[in-house]
Amino acid sequence: MRTEKTGPFSAPAQDLGWDNPPWETAALRVLFVRLSPWRDVQRSSPHLFLYSLMRNTLGQRAFGDFVFLPSRYERKALDADHSPWMRGIASGKGATEFDAILVSCAYALELVNLPVLLAKSDIPLRASQRRTGWPLVLVGGSNALANQGLIFKDGDSFADGFYFGEAEAVPGGAELFSLLAALRGQDRGEILAVLEKELPAFWAFGHSLTPVQETALNTFRVIHPARSIVQQHPFLPEAYPILNSQEASTGRLQISWGCPAFCTFCFEGWERKPYREVPRDRIVDMAKNLIRNTGISTLELYSFNFNAHSDILSLLLDLNRIFDRVNMMSQRADILVNTPGMLECELAGEKRSFTIGVEGISEGMRALYKKGLSSGDLWRLIERLYKEKTREIKFFYIISGFETDADLEEFTQFCQRLQQLSEQHQPSPRLLFSAGYLVRMPFTPLRYAPLEFNREKLEGLSSQIQKAVETAGFEYRLAMDWEEYLADQMLVLGDYRLAEALETAAQKGILYDDGIRGDLLGIMTRFFSQDIQPGGTLLSEKTSEYVFPLSFIHHAIPGSFLYKTYKEALERQEAPICFKDSEETKHCMACGACRDQSERALLTEHRIAGDPAQVKAKLLAEIIRAKRRTRPRYVKVLLGKEYGGAFPEYLSALLLRKVLTKKPELTGRIFRISEALWTSPDWNERIGWGFSGETVLALYGCNFNNLSSDSPIMDDETYDEVLESLSDLQAQAFETDLERLYPQEIELTLPSMEYNGALSLCRKWLASLRVACTERKGVLPNQRIFEISPKDKKKRILSEVQVLSEAAHESRLLITGGPKFSINDLLPAEEDRYSVSFHIKKLGTL
Repeated sequence: MRTEKTGPFSAPAQDLGWDNPPWETAALRVLFVRLSPWRDVQRSSPHLFLYSLMRNTLGQRAFGDFVFLPSRYERKALDADHSPWMRGIASGKGATEFDAILVSCAYALELVNLPVLLAKSDIPLRASQRRTGWPLVLVGGSNALANQGLIFKDGDSFADGFYFGEAEAVPGGAELFSLLAALRGQDRGEILAVLEKELPAFWAFGHSLTPVQETALNTFRVIHPARSIVQQHPFLPEAYPILNSQEASTGRLQISWGCPAFCTFCFEGWERKPYREVPRDRIVDMAKNLIRNTGISTLELYSFNFNAHSDILSLLLDLNRIFDRVNMMSQRADILVNTPGMLECELAGEKRSFTIGVEGISEGMRALYKKGLSSGDLWRLIERLYKEKTREIKFFYIISGFETDADLEEFTQFCQRLQQLSEQHQPSPRLLFSAGYLVRMPFTPLRYAPLEFNREKLEGLSSQIQKAVETAGFEYRLAMDWEEYLADQMLVLGDYRLAEALETAAQKGILYDDGIRGDLLGIMTRFFSQDIQPGGTLLSEKTSEYVFPLSFIHHAIPGSFLYKTYKEALERQEAPICFKDSEETKHCMACGACRDQSERALLTEHRIAGDPAQVKAKLLAEIIRAKRRTRPRYVKVLLGKEYGGAFPEYLSALLLRKVLTKKPELTGRIFRISEALWTSPDWNERIGWGFSGETVLALYGCNFNNLSSDSPIMDDETYDEVLESLSDLQAQAFETDLERLYPQEIELTLPSMEYNGALSLCRKWLASLRVACTERKGVLPNQRIFEISPKDKKKRILSEVQVLSEAAHESRLLITGGPKFSINDLLPAEEDRYSVSFHIKKLGTL
């Protein structure tokens, strides 16, 4: 029953939402590659950002496509068919047919997958082997400053070039796309030379890796990572293809860059300094464009610390007037507890689960990490969360090997105090403690610390922490596999021998997919055998003169500042964040990240606008209460077969985008469209997602200027405009009780099944239903009719089934259903939904 290629991208609905020109006429063809399977990155956005930036830069002249690391099932199917692993989901074209392959690496362990993907796509592994006739392989992403594992010690590389820094910068990603289009067809060496000349953040393979002049063509090249300036309105994605998944109706909106803190362990916090934020009016404008262009109904605020934004409280109000839900993600606990009204607004915004990045098990360890979270602030926050009856509190810790017996004793007392607090508050929130081993990251102060590879020591610390947590009656989990920890640590701080190790691993088919598949660690340890012995380079403390990999990158924050911070951390000296504490107390750590006094002033004068916070929290609660009490209005529509295979969230996004594209003035008046019939609780187990044909939509909207009604509902004017915008779906006003509807006429197309196979499938299905039927030939050559006996028609499952085939390797089932019909009896596996077309031709009414 299953086809060779199953998944959301093989469904017909995936053809919707792209804006590509014909392949033959495209001025540039770019394949955007993610190094993890779709299931792991569908909540991620780098590929969407790059696609949107390409489209914004080149318009419809460029053809963009995506590829994700194939899942285990897909890998087996592709190998059996001798197909390339990198194949665009929109075009079906192999990677070798594109002009450029842009790879976004999100974290170090993903690096393992790039050489495997190249090898499995018939692309030579080394850039030096791809002189002519091959697409350019360019690598960037949030892990860029730890991508030395892709570069060989002689300057060769798995990639032709690397982009370091933020693609939003000028010059940056937009100029990269423009140059690729203008230089298409030229010699790859010339293209790379121009990219290096025009883009200060670009580095091409073949350069010397040490600061020694050699030849005119092989010299040490200094790179300055690109950094956007928010005040110049850097590009942010407001339109991109909607991909068919359960995450399709959720989007992300970036409200700031960087971080004002100096946590010694945090890669992103140092890589992206200084803290910069998008102005409130710009965010609101982007939010309106985003919902119109993508149809998302849930917005996630994207930021390292969303609650650091100076206008965050007002933004929560603004955005909740546009979207059905606004999710608040990563935030600083000290800002949460010390900003008046912040917690009230978050609670009013439906946040009931809080994650606290405590990091250190004691106040001293938090000082070593320069976390900026005192025991007093931590307890004030916890007590507030208990008082407000939050559902769940997650605590995250880092185990580094620096912990002492005194630190462990302090943590034990902390857990005992939590136990007492829980006994005083019943019901109490669920408490979940999670811990991971410290990975010393490059370009952070802790890169100078000796690596900790003593398994007995770290696992012993974890066991003691676990004992303290579980003795107090709470949950504990260690969120890191030991081998993954070692491999991750070596990948981010090892030298250029890593590339040889990854090349060897690729030849053995080793990759990373929900764990390391193969003996990667064994290969890596052989290349670094001396360095990971006691007293070896990696297990020793680094001096201020130590030359780290990627030394050709001149980061805004000098090594001298990192080393000074490291030494202060060992003495457990806490550091303030860049924001001012009061009108009199201002901080500037002189790290070097700010370019001028005006940038420094943006930080040292930064205050979160929280004066009328109580009023905002009350108004926010009223807005959200209105949305949750909104009664839907219904419309009956006919979804064409091009919608077949769509997940409910994907269908919801497509429909809301259709409405707001035609009627942008409805933004803020309608915030969600949901399929109300076949994915409703009554029918979800029997029909569910993936259908086309007749159905009923639920429209949610209300007037936020009038929140007095206990049951808000969309006004008639808005309802009529929605009907008009859905006219191509034959939209009709609908008021009948939904519970009276059922699928009366159903057409099931089996595109990969011959007539005899369809007959066998139908007979087995009817036998499983235990219904008696009469089988007879139809008037067409390949047609059989199964008429259900009058007695079994009373079961109200179905009354007739026709099996017919009018084309080779394709069959259809025409089903006359009843109120108890279930497609799951016929297609029990979820994967089967991707390989059929399920069309409801006519609704029945009880």
